Amino acid sequence: MKFHPDSLKEYLLEKADYYNQPFFMQDDPIWVVHQCSTTRDVEIISFLITTFAWGNRKAIIKAAQQLLKLLDNSPYDFIKNANHHEIRQIEKFVYRTICGDDIIELIYFLRNLYKNDEMGLIRTFNPSLEPDSSKHAFVYIQHFLKKLHVGIRNPHTRHHFPITSCTSPAKRLNLFLRWMVRRDKYGVDFGIWSNYFSSASLVIPLDVHVMRTVRFLGLTRAIHPSRKVALELTDYARSIKPDDPAFLDYAFFGISYYEKIVSQGIFT
Repeated sequence: MKFHPDSLKEYLLEKADYYNQPFFMQDDPIWVVHQCSTTRDVEIISFLITTFAWGNRKAIIKAAQQLLKLLDNSPYDFIKNANHHEIRQIEKFVYRTICGDDIIELIYFLRNLYKNDEMGLIRTFNPSLEPDSSKHAFVYIQHFLKKLHVGIRNPHTRHHFPITSCTSPAKRLNLFLRWMVRRDKYGVDFGIWSNYFSSASLVIPLDVHVMRTVRFLGLTRAIHPSRKVALELTDYARSIKPDDPAFLDYAFFGISYYEKIVSQGIFT
């Protein structure tokens, strides 16, 4: 599909504004997180949900609801205070390749983080706690993965994170950061970390839907998601929204997911 560059920018801003609405949360795992009210509950359940945020959205939402219930609808209190028997109840959880033992491993990882530092996940991603718009999200993700490398020993759990990869787009971790950092008038993303990270640092969470859209629009010729593509796409989005490139994620995802450009035969 061919657009004049200015027309494409207007088109993407219009689509992003349209899909960045609470109405569409009913189809998004973030809807489950919006059932929590405290910042610590939000960041913990967001982290756990985005760990398995791939595949069919309805199935992800169902699994996310199950997990929140297993955490007694109070994720922070659970990871801080649950006893061994209560934690073992998580064994029944399963979603695709993620099993209960993986979630339990992550619960103990989180318990150690918050036991040693109330800033927990925030400092794990950004040790300085200072926002820096000159850094992109992969810098923060690398800080986190170094901690994870030390704190998670189960090979099956480690497999779900790009600990040793320099080319992975780290879609789920970038999605988690988008949820935590972005703040706007619509309130879909939570923005609870906006004092510690700049929205300008966020990277587009690159999944199959985003790839379909950007290939359809001629923004990349790449076939497979990669860190290189994610950064190139984010640079393009930053040329449109310098202070908030991840806003364009709503357009890239929504065009594919809701407008069914594949099933219409427009893109193959």
